[in-house]
Amino acid sequence: MDVPYRAQLTIRLAGTVTQTVALTAPVLTIGRLPDNDLVLAMPMVSGRHAELRLDAEGAVLTDLGSRNGTFVGELRLPPNQPLPLAPGSVFRIYPFELAYEELDRVGEERSTLSVDLEQVGATAAEPVSAGSPPTIQAEIAPGLETPAPSTAKPEPPLQQTGETPPPLPPAEMEPPLPPVVVPPNGAITHDRQALLAPPPPARVAFPPTGAPGPYSSYLDHLPVIFQNEDFLGRLLLVVESLWEPLEQRQDHIAMYFDPRTCPVSFLPWLARWLDIPINRHWPEARVRGLVAEATHLYSWRGTRYGLTRMIEVCTGISPVITESPEEPFTFQIRMHIPTGSDVDRDLVEQLILAHKPAHVGYYLDVGS
Repeated sequence: MDVPYRAQLTIRLAGTVTQTVALTAPVLTIGRLPDNDLVLAMPMVSGRHAELRLDAEGAVLTDLGSRNGTFVGELRLPPNQPLPLAPGSVFRIYPFELAYEELDRVGEERSTLSVDLEQVGATAAEPVSAGSPPTIQAEIAPGLETPAPSTAKPEPPLQQTGETPPPLPPAEMEPPLPPVVVPPNGAITHDRQALLAPPPPARVAFPPTGAPGPYSSYLDHLPVIFQNEDFLGRLLLVVESLWEPLEQRQDHIAMYFDPRTCPVSFLPWLARWLDIPINRHWPEARVRGLVAEATHLYSWRGTRYGLTRMIEVCTGISPVITESPEEPFTFQIRMHIPTGSDVDRDLVEQLILAHKPAHVGYYLDVGS
């Protein structure tokens, strides 16, 4: 089904237009995963984030239970509750801004179905052959506009007697007959009851309006016969809530092995993996800096520079380390510890003993 008007989405990131998408299908899915119609490849966007539906009345936006939400102005859309969008509306899927625009609408015309009664009458008197079907002139089905009146002289109606009955007043006119049906045997019938009977109820869309929710977006990937199952929608929501965090973790697994971005609880594991002793009372920034420079420090271990850099990273204080020709294989270490610092002499000596060459002695002068 095509959209009865031309519309588009303009996507902006940090105020810059990144792409423009023409809306040619009645449903547009938005999310991070590549199976969406509009892919927004950012970690803050959920795998199946939102959905935009278009029909003759306009656009309807629905959040599909996303983690970070869909916003129209300052309003965060409740999950799985559709919201109509006016032309020019802007909604946000962080960090993107999406503007909905209607370019023009295709006019739909109104009219009624007319039948060339003289042609049909002639056809009814003769057998209907496969090569000569009855002539039925269909104007335009009842729609939105009334066609302009024709200037041609109207044809006289089919007369069964010699007199033409007077037209009824508008208030007493009966509803028009349904289209003339010409079956193979040539008999012409009118099914008035089919016209006057109420139309069958529309098929209930899923999830039903007002039904408790939310439902899983995974239902969209199942055959239609399963998409109306309330239990299945809730069951898949459990699976989705368990799998989405795992999927996001897999997409950003490198951040877990980077000491600058990993969770705080992950830092001791990384330090043990690199065989770096840390104190659980150290500030988080000190531990992250030490683990981040572990490979660099190991490459200089056993040298004066390596010991200097280790003390700087662990204490934030730069020591002065010198060697005297009169006392070979001995470091003279001087450093100034500010008042109120959590660094003390014991911490410095532990670092020196752990990272100096085994055959080298030292003198430590700590001032405050």
